[in-house]
Amino acid sequence: MDHPGHALDGIVTDAPARGRGHARRIVDELVDWLHEASIHYIQLHASEAGKPVYEAAGFVTGRYPGMDLITTPPAR
Repeated sequence: MDHPGHALDGIVTDAPARGRGHARRIVDELVDWLHEASIHYIQLHASEAGKPVYEAAGFVTGRYPGMDLITTPPAR
């Protein structure tokens, strides 16, 4: 079965650990891993608090807002 994308949901740094670069290192490693896997388009939905981390990693505001659709599987 083909999958149009994969999701990672909810990267959070506990308040006492913030400001130490943990989130940035995680983002950088994920981007590197995806690049090595020949995945060259990454879309994310950032909170206002998270935007600086992603901007520092090279993400830019896209031309199109992100949208999701979740459907209920058919009953069997």
